[in-house]
This record gives sequence, structure tokens and C-alpha cells, in this order.
Amino acid sequence: MEEVLTSPDVSDVTLEDAIETLDKRLASLDEIQEDYEVYIEVGEIETEIEEEYEFLKNARKPRQEAMKRLAETKTRRRRIRIYIEVTLLTV
Repeated sequence: MEEVLTSPDVSDVTLEDAIETLDKRLASLDEIQEDYEVYIEVGEIETEIEEEYEFLKNARKPRQEAMKRLAETKTRRRRIRIYIEVTLLTV
């Protein structure tokens, strides 16, 4: 994801693919974490859950950045399309 986000000319398809891949990895990690929590001592479960929350919060930041970038790209294209349509109507 970091490589995709640092690329200046990344396509929407690449951004969407990176988001989907990250989502799948986070879902897999969540399943593994649930299985792991079965073996944690009762007194330690709250700490584990807090640590998992912090990890996931940080792991989702690149996803949020990718979504923001994707939205900005689509908004820019929409504005260009509207500008062209208005320009053609006034000609």
C-alpha cells in the first residue's frame, strides 16, 4: 500500500486493488486474532483487545489515505467533465 500511495501517477484501479487487498489482509488478521484470543488468560484479554485496536487503527490509516486520494481523483474528473459539458453548451 505504501508503494501505491507514494506513486504520483497511480490509477484508480491500482488504488482500488490495494484497498481490497488490505481489506482482505485485515479480515484474515482479525480471524486469526479471534482464534488467538481463545488461548489468552482472562486477565490479559482486555490488554490484548486494546493492543489489537491500536494496531488496526494504525493499519487502517493507509487505507483511509487511499480512499481520500481515490475520492479526490473522482471529484477532479467530475469537475473536468462538467466544465467540458458547460463549455460545449456555450459554444
